Amino acid sequence: MSATEGKETALVPASSSALAHSGPAALAKRGLYDVLAKQQADAWLKMGQELWDQRSYAEAVDCFNRGLEYDPDHVVIAFWLGDAYVRGFGVPQDHEQAVYWFRKAAEQGCARAQYNLGAMYGNGQGVAKDEAEAVRWCHKAAEQGHAVAQLNLGLMYGFGDGVPKDEAEAVRWYRKAAEQGDARAQHRLGVAYANGEGVLQDDAQAVYWYRKAAEQGYVTAQAFLGAAYDLGKGVTQDYAQAAAWYRKAAEQGDTLAQWGLGLVEGQA
Repeated sequence: MSATEGKETALVPASSSALAHSGPAALAKRGLYDVLAKQQADAWLKMGQELWDQRSYAEAVDCFNRGLEYDPDHVVIAFWLGDAYVRGFGVPQDHEQAVYWFRKAAEQGCARAQYNLGAMYGNGQGVAKDEAEAVRWCHKAAEQGHAVAQLNLGLMYGFGDGVPKDEAEAVRWYRKAAEQGDARAQHRLGVAYANGEGVLQDDAQAVYWYRKAAEQGYVTAQAFLGAAYDLGKGVTQDYAQAAAWYRKAAEQGDTLAQWGLGLVEGQA
């Protein structure tokens, strides 16, 4: 579809007073036009996403903007524009514009936009830093099952950032993300069990979660799992296993693992 073809079918929104005085036939026609407009916006969105995947970012942003001509409140387009502005892809980097578009999508329930908006409040990017607002938006995304938001909400409760410190609540959110396979959350849950933070201390459970994260390649968890085997905490002491896990992390530059590997290599 060309840009000219799109504009030939562009719709002029009717005012609320005009709609109130329209008959059933006119309202039905208006509803059909709204459906067609949404379809046009979706088509521009799809084209923009394809161009984005090809790293043709400026052309992708142009498609997103064309889609907004048909549906100014399109939630997914708003998210993509926010992402473009925060990264500086296809447009000059502009955190204030990113906040504007993320908010537009977040207020319509987009979990990814809610998480990103919360992160921008937390970092003071494009908006005054406000940890309470960061928690509020992160919480909205976490409640929709956004795993990274669940992890970060757990960290906020764990460290008392923008919310009273509550280690049990932190564990609750770590677990939600961990059960979705988030490696960082799995590691944090392991640490909570190892230290008895918000949960009964349990070295075996710590090892269980370290292993899940380590098997996904999470470096810190690999080092911690190596240490568990090295010290025999939560698992039978096994220097060969300790060396194997230390080595995986050491090869990725983890200094704890490099140090531990040096100690156990002669005993493995």
